[in-house]
Amino acid sequence: MKKFFLALATFAGLSLNAFAQAEPGNDNGFGLKLQVGIAGGSFSKEIAGQKVEMDHNGIGYGLELDNRWYVWHNDKMGAAINARWLDFEYTPGTTSYKGLEEDVNSVEAGILGVGPMFTYYLGNNMAIDAYYNIVPSVSAAIGDDVTYLGFGLAHHAGAAFRYKVFQAGCEYRFGKFEVADVDDDDFTMDAPLNNLRIFLGFKF
Repeated sequence: MKKFFLALATFAGLSLNAFAQAEPGNDNGFGLKLQVGIAGGSFSKEIAGQKVEMDHNGIGYGLELDNRWYVWHNDKMGAAINARWLDFEYTPGTTSYKGLEEDVNSVEAGILGVGPMFTYYLGNNMAIDAYYNIVPSVSAAIGDDVTYLGFGLAHHAGAAFRYKVFQAGCEYRFGKFEVADVDDDDFTMDAPLNNLRIFLGFKF
């Protein structure tokens, strides 16, 4: 793990001089974000006479890969198409169903998301980005005795401050997953997505 972060820091340092600008007309590029998410996904439902309870109030960890292409700009602002290639997050949680309560490990992955991005340039290689993405996503929650699979559209709204290749910000993710138990045909439910994320990353 230490070698990974060392390599990441070295790559960022080597790229700093070549990709140091945050300026109108010279700001297309690739982004990497490392994030920590605060989940708020507690919910319950009656299924086949049994009460289902899930708690995803843990801390999640993930990463995001994206690109941006500016379609308009002036001396102070720009509008871009933002493509979110991959959005990955791991979050621990608990579930209770049919009298069984156990810990589950939740993994969620979004691919090929898209949305608008707006940038305000502060000068001196600094900028503020605001964006909104819709991301098709899948999820899996796995415990010792249960496996849940889900699919849905995740909505991401966020903002970031950039200085040269570095960026930091936060986003809120919301929407619903349609969830099923792979071993129980009676189990289907809509699970809400509520997740506040804080991230650090690079934009090259």
